[in-house]
Amino acid sequence: MLRTMEEGFARIGSDLMQYATESAEFSASRGVVSELFPYIYAASRTMSSRAISRWLEEQQQIKLSAVTISKALREPSKHWIAYTDELEPSVRIFEEAFGIDPETFLRDYRVFDHFADKPAMISAGNQEEAEIGLTEVRHAVESIRQNWYGLPDTARKECIGYLLADESEEEKADENKAE
Repeated sequence: MLRTMEEGFARIGSDLMQYATESAEFSASRGVVSELFPYIYAASRTMSSRAISRWLEEQQQIKLSAVTISKALREPSKHWIAYTDELEPSVRIFEEAFGIDPETFLRDYRVFDHFADKPAMISAGNQEEAEIGLTEVRHAVESIRQNWYGLPDTARKECIGYLLADESEEEKADENKAE
């Protein structure tokens, strides 16, 4: 009987996972708030949390409660940090490939766009490493273009301090290691 019960739970669990992956309705997972936070932040300047929640559900089939949105807006630091943690590797790759300070290309799209079209400086021991490096640079350029310059101005202005603060902390840690 125990074997049958275990098989029953396994079947139920399998059915649940299949439903979760096939369901047309998208429910809020842990990362949704952080991924959407810059846009939620910008929208909150003209919309209430309830209006944002309603729009997400009606237009995008994303269930994110007004309470969750309000809480995120009251605790913005953790969401800005989570967002910048995802963007930071692309910023580093771009910085290394073009030898330009992140603050410069993150504050001025014209500077970013100018360098994005230039050949990248890649340190590679062979052709394969060079190709991998160039692919990483292309992905970094697209990530910055989409995930940084795709943000509303108000969100970029609020977020940049978190992105550049990460850089300052890393530089301090590197200096401490050198000592």
